[in-house]
Amino acid sequence: MGVRIVHYGVDDCHRVPVLKFAGYSIADCQSIAQLHAALQSTLMAGAVVMSEIDDLAPRRAVSIVRTISTAPLVLFPGRASSILEPEFDLVIPALTPPEQWLSEMAELIDRSFANRIRSQALKAQSAALREQAAWARDKFHQERLRSRVECAKNRDILGGLGNRAAPEDPSG
Repeated sequence: MGVRIVHYGVDDCHRVPVLKFAGYSIADCQSIAQLHAALQSTLMAGAVVMSEIDDLAPRRAVSIVRTISTAPLVLFPGRASSILEPEFDLVIPALTPPEQWLSEMAELIDRSFANRIRSQALKAQSAALREQAAWARDKFHQERLRSRVECAKNRDILGGLGNRAAPEDPSG
């Protein structure tokens, strides 16, 4: 099975069959509830594609996607959806040939997966560094406590040295 694409909107231009033919697995959503459910499923989406969303609560859909998923967001704009274009990672203008937009989507999905892998590696490295720092901090506190205990045990010896007068300098 190929990379999972979540599609939301009206597919008047038959892009879903093109995506399926290109080897993508498609979750086709016609409502906000279906979109929400598809994004919360256990399968990670390679991308979320929205098309002809002018009458389908586009701002709410974009908000849901950005809240639930880290998948890139692709727009096939309708008549009035141009105001939302800055919210998308890729905007594919009308009449763009399928081979071009499929190629652009594949590159975007590859970059997104590479970024997710790098992010996971950085999270693991960060966790290891935090663990090392916690160990060093605990070790420091243990050594400081040990030092205080030793100083308290040896206070008589240290106190005796501190109270003794320095020998007089015979040359002086």
